Amino acid sequence: MRKSVLPNLCIVYAGQEIEITEHGKTVIVENEAGKGFVNAPQVGSLKIVKTSSDGKVKGFSFRVTGPNGYSEIFTVDESGEILIENLRIGEYVVSEVSDGASAAYVLPADKTASVFEGAVTKVKMHNELRDTPKTGDDSNPVLWKWLAAIGVLGFVACGGGYIAYAMKKRRKDGAE
Repeated sequence: MRKSVLPNLCIVYAGQEIEITEHGKTVIVENEAGKGFVNAPQVGSLKIVKTSSDGKVKGFSFRVTGPNGYSEIFTVDESGEILIENLRIGEYVVSEVSDGASAAYVLPADKTASVFEGAVTKVKMHNELRDTPKTGDDSNPVLWKWLAAIGVLGFVACGGGYIAYAMKKRRKDGAE
């Protein structure tokens, strides 16, 4: 890039200070020697590290959203990690996708991560198994037997009451 400027002018260009002291002097600015000015995006990497209370990590999916409408879904392999390279610098949101692999787990909250130039930003995502109640709990068999006996007695009492009512009604209908 070539630019003629006024004498005694100081400018900052691409992080470098350039002072022009001669009138009419042409200054050549390049950020890559011999190539001129190369305008490449600043990029970094994002690493998602998956853990769970039961040690399972394979098959979980994550959505990563960020600047300029970036939105991708990635799936964890047996290593429990996802490395996303060449992301533009900026803020990204990592969220676990609710699917078959994550159905038995409490999903972690979404996390925001800043990606910096030339760096790897780590995001740790951990799942806990859902506390699913057992069916057919037999932890107190004596209690269950008593509850069953009370239920049978209640059923018999209701049946006996209905029979007594029906007989009384039949006698009343027969007397008329």
